[in-house]
Amino acid sequence: VYCWAHLRRGFWRALHTDKDLATEALSSISKLFELERQCLLIAMPERTTWCAERARPLLELFDAWITLQKVRQDIGEPLQKAIGYYLNQRDGLRRFLDDGRLPIHNNGSEGQLRSLAQGRDNWRYFLNRTGLNWYTTFRSLIASCHLHGINPQTYLEETLRLAPHWPATQMLQLSPKYRPQTRAALSAAQLDCARSTYLR
Repeated sequence: VYCWAHLRRGFWRALHTDKDLATEALSSISKLFELERQCLLIAMPERTTWCAERARPLLELFDAWITLQKVRQDIGEPLQKAIGYYLNQRDGLRRFLDDGRLPIHNNGSEGQLRSLAQGRDNWRYFLNRTGLNWYTTFRSLIASCHLHGINPQTYLEETLRLAPHWPATQMLQLSPKYRPQTRAALSAAQLDCARSTYLR
């Protein structure tokens, strides 16, 4: 899945050299973002069909615009780069047409990665590879918790208590994605195991 926000950034940079053309591209892209906001109000699987039916005509117009501009010799380098980015990533930028769960951007992922970049001086060095592997595992779980609207501390506390007593072949059920369903199906004994001692 490629990112329309990245593509939009490329055309934004082209505003100072090719204002009119860059504005046309930004206008087209903004319509896709507006369409995505509307799609979020529709339940799956209808969302996929609804979004695809409305997005395809917009994408066809954008493709036609790109075809006209890519052969021009009088456009500036920033606009050329943005057009090149689009042509190189075209298939990935259309993945959302096949699955309405997929966003047209990866801003959520970048937001989670930003905390790594901002704090890397605090955790740049690890004593060994095992420490690094554990760190990346926990960072991934924390990011998944944020994605699914789960409190990471509560999730990790309960999961670490349950994991030793959980079937190894069913560990995926403990992932953030499936936590609501899994927690609702826990027995009284499992719930007691998951609860923190200071919450009893």
